[in-house]
Amino acid sequence: MKKTIISLVLTVCLIMAFAGMTLASDYPSGPITMIAPSGAGGGWDTTIRSVAKVLEDQDLVDVPLPVVNKSGAGGGIALSYLQDKEGEAKNIVVYSPPLLLINLTGQTPYSYKDLTPIAKLIEDYGIFAVADDSKYENIDQVMEQLKEDPGSITIAGASSPGSMDHIQFLIAAKAAGVTNLDKINYISFQEGEGIANVLGGHIDMISTGLAEVVGLLESGDVRGLAVTSKERIETSPLNKVPTLKEEGIDATFVN
Repeated sequence: MKKTIISLVLTVCLIMAFAGMTLASDYPSGPITMIAPSGAGGGWDTTIRSVAKVLEDQDLVDVPLPVVNKSGAGGGIALSYLQDKEGEAKNIVVYSPPLLLINLTGQTPYSYKDLTPIAKLIEDYGIFAVADDSKYENIDQVMEQLKEDPGSITIAGASSPGSMDHIQFLIAAKAAGVTNLDKINYISFQEGEGIANVLGGHIDMISTGLAEVVGLLESGDVRGLAVTSKERIETSPLNKVPTLKEEGIDATFVN
């Protein structure tokens, strides 16, 4: 795994589809619908659009690849939608750990077992960020506040409760010595309003994937407190953000 991450950071690690019995030599014979289980601008949306662009730009596919957003329920809406497409070879969807987690938490009866895995794309990491004018200057200050009162800080994420953005922060908090993890205020913003709420001062911090905040780090609107990678990311502006381990918290999280 290279430590360097290209300027467009992709947050999602799995692409899946309901594949039919079409012969490879004849495929694809018509438009392929590329499905993002999130709203526009999120990690899944960014990834599926990047995949479609590469396939088209490199002349690997000569059919239309329209992108459709099926957001909601942490990816559960898209999973439910795809159940009516079983046996078809004209729908491709992109997922990451929530594909497992939303089934385990009971949010959907469906899981990876109801899809056909095609390829693993990438490994990516999480980041914890605050507005540039936040009183929190490092992740240790956040953890110390949570130790005093685990309900005193609000944390936003794009994943549903019990899913990826939530879990990656709980892993870090537990490693930092925070107790009563179930008392931590995590708020899910699955339509992308999480960062807007952080910037507006309504939410203290966001736990998310790297792609969601790269532009805001470059503009200086947000301050990265820590990333969940084992070693510091080499590419700017992420190279300015310390790892949890650098901050004395023995935890990592790989998407």
